[in-house]
Amino acid sequence: QGEMTGAVKPMGKIVLFLGCFSCFISGAAQRCQNPDARLERLRSASLNKDSVYKLVQSDVGFIKFKAGDTIADVGSFDGLYPGIYSIFSDSIAFYLNDISKPGFVGLDSILAICGRVKGNRISNTFQITIGTDSSTNLPDRLFSKVILRDALHHFKYRELMLTDIKRIMKLGAKLFLFEPVRIPGADNRNLCAGAMSREELMSLLKDNGFILSGQLIMSNSGNWFEFSLVNGF
Repeated sequence: QGEMTGAVKPMGKIVLFLGCFSCFISGAAQRCQNPDARLERLRSASLNKDSVYKLVQSDVGFIKFKAGDTIADVGSFDGLYPGIYSIFSDSIAFYLNDISKPGFVGLDSILAICGRVKGNRISNTFQITIGTDSSTNLPDRLFSKVILRDALHHFKYRELMLTDIKRIMKLGAKLFLFEPVRIPGADNRNLCAGAMSREELMSLLKDNGFILSGQLIMSNSGNWFEFSLVNGF
């Protein structure tokens, strides 16, 4: 469990701290906070490897990071998640992609904090590529995995972006999509305005050449989906 450095805190405060950090790194928080605020909360948290793993074990278990992967993190915002994933993975090339660069100003600090939590040097590499509303500007057929975490429903041109994502995926690559799901008739006030129903989401991916190959259903605020490409391309 999380502890504050140099002091023993009551259990209630530890639970509160973990709850706050969980909210901080949740999918819903990814685009509702500015990068400076996210970095400051990461700095202020007294973390250990076990407590962080409890918060991202669904991600790590579903994506199954392995040495040698080349991964595009599209809609990366500030690189926080690839940094956290690097606590539990090695020898991966991450390409961090978004449509603006200011969010990445704190990336070195994020990686330094994650390295301290890991207790060892982070061996993954990170390259930032700035895209547009309709293109990632990433290289053709390079990536074994593409991650879209809390990003697809924010895209201005979803179909164009999915076409571009197909372009960057190599043969046999997987798309890992973390998306909120709007449930008809339910209370969806916690979701972004652009969030889709499951039927809308599946239709969008199918119409753009993707086949559902795995899923991890958790809540309407965020679920993991794995997609393959029709005929591998």
